[in-house]
Amino acid sequence: MMDFFENVLYFMLHGIGFMVTLTVIVLSCVARMEMFRKAGVAGYKAWIPFYRDYVLCQISMGNGWFFLLGIFPFTIPVLRVLLAIEVTAVYGGGVLQAILYFFFSTIMEFVYGFGSATYRGPKNIVNQIKGIFAGN
Repeated sequence: MMDFFENVLYFMLHGIGFMVTLTVIVLSCVARMEMFRKAGVAGYKAWIPFYRDYVLCQISMGNGWFFLLGIFPFTIPVLRVLLAIEVTAVYGGGVLQAILYFFFSTIMEFVYGFGSATYRGPKNIVNQIKGIFAGN
């Protein structure tokens, strides 16, 4: 009898975890869809796995092939830092927003997509980093 309840609890917890993960993925796609629309890119591209990362790198860094840094586990932190800096710069955010984007990317994508941030377009990476720390 105890095995039955253990199995029920096991499947309930895994089902809840699956639903939370699925919800975060859908919310991220919705937020990124609005970010893409602000950048003049078709919103449906936010729903295509891997291509959405290519497009985000393209609109933020000017070269979509930076998304290949996400393939190797040891380069993922480098890509996350670059995306946090670049996405924040092209949507006019500051240092705090770059830090928040690094840790809470889905929430910050909602801020950039549905908020008053305007898309400025990719620039020289050195100038963008200087602009973030200068408060521009």
